[in-house]
Amino acid sequence: MSNIPSKDISKPTLSIYNTLTSQLLNDIYNKFDNIFSTKKNQNKIDLNLNKQRNQNNQDKIDLDLNNNVITCRIENIGEYVINKQPSIYEIWLSSPISGPSKYKLKMDNNFKNKHTWLSKCNKNIINQLNREIEQIEKMV
Repeated sequence: MSNIPSKDISKPTLSIYNTLTSQLLNDIYNKFDNIFSTKKNQNKIDLNLNKQRNQNNQDKIDLDLNNNVITCRIENIGEYVINKQPSIYEIWLSSPISGPSKYKLKMDNNFKNKHTWLSKCNKNIINQLNREIEQIEKMV
């Protein structure tokens, strides 16, 4: 979607922005939750082999979605904070891996439901998080 010519991109209404940011935040929260729940379940299977490892891994993740802010603390890695900035139609990401970044909602007028969240460098927030989650999965 980042290849859409700028003349085809419009600014969304606040209502659309709020709907799409809520969707995005829920999707990101669920992605983190699914990954770390899977890790915890894998650790429970290993419980008989290594109780200490299981107890330590369960304490590694603290995930919260409250008032349109995701906070994900990952022991020995750092803290993610992802939140809405409705006055400027952005999502802000603070990452322990890539640092702070801002993403604007870009909508394509030619396709009713086609949109993406892009940084000034045309990086997509979902792609960025997917890359980082792959790195984190190897560390947790």
